[in-house]
Amino acid sequence: MTRPEAGSDVGGRGKCAGCPRPGMKKGVGGRGKCAGYPRPEMRKGVGGRGKCTGYPRPGMKKVGGSRKIMKTIHSELREEALNLEKIVQKAKKRLQTAPEGHLRISKKPDGIEYYLKSAQTGRNGRYMKKNEYEVAKAIAQRDYDAQVIKAAEERRKAINVFLQKYERANLKAIYNKFNLYRRELINPVVLSDEEYIKCWQEEAYEGKAFADDTPEIITERGESVRSKSEKIIADKLYALGIPYRYECPLILEGNIKLHPDFTILKMPDREEVYLEHLGMMDDSNYVENVIRKFNIYERNGIYIGVNLFITYETKKNPLNTRALDGLIKTLFCEDKS
Repeated sequence: MTRPEAGSDVGGRGKCAGCPRPGMKKGVGGRGKCAGYPRPEMRKGVGGRGKCTGYPRPGMKKVGGSRKIMKTIHSELREEALNLEKIVQKAKKRLQTAPEGHLRISKKPDGIEYYLKSAQTGRNGRYMKKNEYEVAKAIAQRDYDAQVIKAAEERRKAINVFLQKYERANLKAIYNKFNLYRRELINPVVLSDEEYIKCWQEEAYEGKAFADDTPEIITERGESVRSKSEKIIADKLYALGIPYRYECPLILEGNIKLHPDFTILKMPDREEVYLEHLGMMDDSNYVENVIRKFNIYERNGIYIGVNLFITYETKKNPLNTRALDGLIKTLFCEDKS
């Protein structure tokens, strides 16, 4: 989030992006050009029109809701398999000290009687005295544990078989098995993560205009940003290979347009989340604008710590780059485990 005089979303009027500023690089971010014009790095599909093949296609969703659900299911199944293993191990440990024999329970008018059946006691078993109640409990627990072990091992086996088959049946990998020229002819039902990221980054958009007197600050990716801190953030995202868009317009309820500082594609969920840098937290007017903007976010289901994240600084307390590094790696770097 930048200074109000630089073109704020809340409390300020935006300008038409118009033509690129002198010395400004074209390409990344869609700034300073028509949003509909194909970008130089975009592949040409069948028919020669500049487009990214496969994103977005009819019937395909940008946000991987089903992917997120399946990831949750996958994670829960793995967790359940681990819990089942613990249950089995505890039950087997109890069986090591469990008494022998079989328990017969008889309900009498004056209460319940327990009988211990073994090779020495005969068919009806031996009556168990009150001081043998714990033995009766141990035998009942033993029989229960035996069935728990059987059921838990069957369930764990079923989970492992499902996970193995599910991972082998990887729809995303099918598209990449074909060569580049054949892929140009195919409309994939599911893009690989690499293709999805590529198409997401190639999607053109028109960012927020820069005032003529705005200092020119260029990121490693070749785009203009409004502050040195935003350059640090952009360069960190770029260095870590995290897909992002700078000041990409976000249309919310009531046709309200905001420009989050960074729209980040969180993988492998394919979920768009937002990062705002609050660079003037010692300016009361700026803070009021921030609050108004965040209220708009909240009314549209965008919440801090869920799908909106912030960094901040003041004149006396600049951006903490070490904390920034930890934040980005924790939130946005894909877990490869």
